[in-house]
Amino acid sequence: MSKDLVFNMYEGGDVRDIMSGGGMARVFHGKNVTVSIIHMEPNSDAVLHSHENEQWGFLVEGEMVEIIDGVEHHVKVGDFWYLPPNVEHGGKTGDSGCVIIDIFSPPRPGQLPDELAAQDSGSSNDDGESHD
Repeated sequence: MSKDLVFNMYEGGDVRDIMSGGGMARVFHGKNVTVSIIHMEPNSDAVLHSHENEQWGFLVEGEMVEIIDGVEHHVKVGDFWYLPPNVEHGGKTGDSGCVIIDIFSPPRPGQLPDELAAQDSGSSNDDGESHD
């Protein structure tokens, strides 16, 4: 069992730039989920995209517009949302910026550290494709 079982959303994790000039993420990995703490700068955009993972998002600081399947949702601290697999989504902040906790299941390909990716090498999903 890992010795690291308690984490802080402002420290640690795999730090990644997620938007050019607009934010960063601290990514934490489990065997079955990925948790990303997203720090979006004021007046920044998260490009519209989709992925095969389920996703839950929780707004913990600031405010933003979450765009889900073409519909804009004005969200404030305490709001959270569900994104089914393959639904296009993105977002934009105003003058305050925001902090979001995103939870992905299964873990998001491309965000896995090498040791977890190696464990999952050769596993397949319903479409029969191999996902590393």
